[in-house]
This record gives sequence, C-alpha cells and structure tokens, in this order.
Amino acid sequence: MNQYPKWKYGLVLIAIFIGLIYSIPNFFGESPALQVKTTKTSDKLDLSILGTIENSLKEANLPFDGIVQEPNGIKIKFASPDSQVKAKDVLQNALGSNYVIALNLVSKSPSWLSKIGAIPMYLGLDLRGGVHFLLQVDMKAAAEKAAESYLNDFRMTLRKERISYIGAARLNEIVKIQFDSQEELDKAKKLIKVNYPDLMMNESSSGKDKALDISMSEMGKKKFRNLR
Repeated sequence: MNQYPKWKYGLVLIAIFIGLIYSIPNFFGESPALQVKTTKTSDKLDLSILGTIENSLKEANLPFDGIVQEPNGIKIKFASPDSQVKAKDVLQNALGSNYVIALNLVSKSPSWLSKIGAIPMYLGLDLRGGVHFLLQVDMKAAAEKAAESYLNDFRMTLRKERISYIGAARLNEIVKIQFDSQEELDKAKKLIKVNYPDLMMNESSSGKDKALDISMSEMGKKKFRNLR
C-alpha cells in the first residue's frame, strides 16, 4: 500500500477547502438590478446622484435592496423584476438623458466573498435560457404614420362615395378634412364612423368652411400598441 507524507494530504485538504470557498457564490443566485452610467464614456459618474436615486425611488414607493458602487457606474438591487422595470422608468425621468439606465443582474453573495475575489461563475446565454429584449414603441411616430395612412384612405373613400371636400391634410397625429357645406361633412362623418370605429372626430369651422378633425381614440391607441 502506497504511503504519502502528511503534508501532501494537508495540501489536498487546503486546496479542497479553498475550492469550496470560491464556489459558494454560485449558490446565492442573482438579484434583478439597474445599472446606471453616464452617456459619455470619458466622464466619471457623479456620486452626488445617489441622493436623487434614493429619493426618487422612495417617492415612487419602490423599495431596493442596496446600491453597489463600481468604477464605471453603480448598480441598484431589487427584490423582483417587476420593481426593477418600474424603477427604470422612474430613474430615467429623474436623471434625464445624461445617464444610461440598463437592466442587469447582481450576485446575492456576501460582500466579504467579493473582497477575496470569490465571484460567481457567469453562465453564457445558452445556459441562461437565451437573451430577452424589452422593446418600447415610439407611439408619437407610430401615430403620425397611422394618420398618414388614414389620410390616403379617406381621400380614396370620399372620392368613391362622391362626397365632395375642399382639402385634406395631416397635422401631426390629426387628419383635417375641410368641407364647403355641413351636409357633405355629415356624410363623411357618418361614413368614417362606420368604417373606422376606433377613431374620434371633432367638428370645427373657419368662416363658411367646415372641418372635421380626425384622430385615434384612446381605445384605438391601445389596440394599435398591442399590435406592435
């Protein structure tokens, strides 16, 4: 039977102990977090914004588990992804366009482990279950594009139904159609109401001319947003 010096057994035990210590962070999991950085990579983050961040989250009744300061920014930890997403909108409004706020994850392991260099093993995207993107729709641009499409449809429909109008144009998110008589306006209003129930219409006048201002209702905007 082979015999080894006791110091070798001791060395093996020490190696196992160190390995166990440095593997501990992997068992704590991760917390949802927000990472705050400046838009200019050359600028250092002004730590005076910490007060603004804390006050904004308290006013919005969004509790957080702590703030981690890093060389190139800070990370705010939250208990749930729902609080994380809500806090992102709150801080974006509070800090303005000079800061980038991104969704992130922070290890839950104790700080003393980080101080000795014991950090979790970060898995690749294939082991994490892929990557998730949160997309936001620019509703103003989308509504203007929809109004332009409605404008073309209205012109074709009114001509087809032989309803006379003076002119039609788009003003941002509103389509304005002008008529020279109330009778023609009423015909157009009835036609549009039947074919486009998600739109709302308001009448206006300038001298003898009558106008119909057409825009998307709140219900229509909600349906449009869901389609996107």
